[in-house]
Amino acid sequence: MKLILNSFYTLALLTFLGCGPSAEEKKQKNSQVLSEQIPGTWQITYMSVNIESYQSVGRDSLFEAREETWENQFQVKPFRMFFDKDKKYHQTFRGRDNSLISEYFGIWKINGDTLTLTQSEQTLEYKIDIENGQIFMTSLMDWDGDQAEDDTYYAKQRLISRRSVE
Repeated sequence: MKLILNSFYTLALLTFLGCGPSAEEKKQKNSQVLSEQIPGTWQITYMSVNIESYQSVGRDSLFEAREETWENQFQVKPFRMFFDKDKKYHQTFRGRDNSLISEYFGIWKINGDTLTLTQSEQTLEYKIDIENGQIFMTSLMDWDGDQAEDDTYYAKQRLISRRSVE
């Protein structure tokens, strides 16, 4: 009888442990949560790019910008991105006088923790996390134009509205 009970408990424990969500289920859940959190207008508050071997000449470089110095550093306002619930996005760049300098339109999608932005002939992917009204984005890209995606881009954006402010 003791052997039967031990076997029953072992079988019950193995069944319980095997019933957790799969990696694919966790990825889909994360996609859903992030897709529900991202709609709204976000404004850049911080950006850094660690440039590996700047233009292949063997020296590294760090490019960094903060919200409080953005206008003096670039002579433009911090850029904004609006993500709508229909998976479209709109990014605007404005001058210090609030004049529209440029804007981009595209589509967005989230797969797990990866945000994909597609516009005309360009697709960018970022690992993202959203918490406390901030989105954190990281990507490897070719920032310095040396044909190698070896530069680490990191940005923080703050949610400023659940609607478009443009």
